[in-house]
Amino acid sequence: DLNSRFSIRLDERRPFFLEGADIFDTDFEVFYSRTIVQPEAALKLTGKAGGLRVGLLSAVDPLEEGGYGMTEVARVQADVAKEATMGVLLVQRDDVVEGTHLLSSTVLGIDGQALVSKELSLEGEAFVAGRTDKTEASNRRDLDFAGKFLAVWKTDQYRIKLRYRGVGENFDSEAGFIPRQGYHE
Repeated sequence: DLNSRFSIRLDERRPFFLEGADIFDTDFEVFYSRTIVQPEAALKLTGKAGGLRVGLLSAVDPLEEGGYGMTEVARVQADVAKEATMGVLLVQRDDVVEGTHLLSSTVLGIDGQALVSKELSLEGEAFVAGRTDKTEASNRRDLDFAGKFLAVWKTDQYRIKLRYRGVGENFDSEAGFIPRQGYHE
């Protein structure tokens, strides 16, 4: 147990990925720009118009074993009320070697937050991840869920929190950083 392998998260410092990066942020890091190692080509569009925020990213990254990895991220967030926002996020990662898709990972999710009243605030995220692995070792397909919910009721005298967070055993985002799977808290 003392010598177990574990993922290490490094902060992003590359200017291309830092500018406008907050649009892609979620509590579950289903998109982690450091999974794009040395892109040969990348295109990013981020912007805001009124209460609508949009982020699009596409990058082609050569793989060590030959071929290339293609990462696409699409994010839309909108103010749905004075004190509420909703968002949708799509993350797609494909590893292509000799014209064959060996790995395909898709994550689709929604998130939102709302200040319902002076005392009550709500926030939540729900993601579904699908992965198809066609390497020689396996021909696997996985589908799993991750989600979080937080409700806070507070007054001058007390605060009550209701919190849930869970990640399924097979929840995997190849373009993300999910260090722990298979838990509920």
